[in-house]
Amino acid sequence: MSTANKYNKLNLFNNIFKFLFLAFWIIFWFVGIILTDNKFNKLSSSLFIIYTSLCITYIVTYIAYMNYTKIYEDKIEIFYKLVTLISFIFSSYTYYMFSVSIFGFLLKLILLIIYMYISIIKVHKYKLEEGVVGIIASILMIFMLLRY
Repeated sequence: MSTANKYNKLNLFNNIFKFLFLAFWIIFWFVGIILTDNKFNKLSSSLFIIYTSLCITYIVTYIAYMNYTKIYEDKIEIFYKLVTLISFIFSSYTYYMFSVSIFGFLLKLILLIIYMYISIIKVHKYKLEEGVVGIIASILMIFMLLRY
């Protein structure tokens, strides 16, 4: 496989990450605004399982691809993607499944603070504007965490 083709595959992984990022907010909005009745709990659980499965599949294939091809992105990119998806999964889990767990609340808060910290480093140290999206997303998720 040529080097250009390998970098195109990393670009494909970046596009899939952006899709998963947008899908989280669409699902979160859909479940939080549209499916507010308890009779839709099965649907929201199904959406959570599908989203989590996609994220876990993405994380495993992303790491396996970089290990196989020996072409790595910057560490900040890897950490940013992993922490973003893990915080999204855990936020969804605590929002849909265990909304009244103090342990879940604290763990979610810690993950969101780590997500914000990595996003701030990405903006200030590495001068990558994608970190601004992470800062805004983490602030919004912390606000929603404190609201519920």
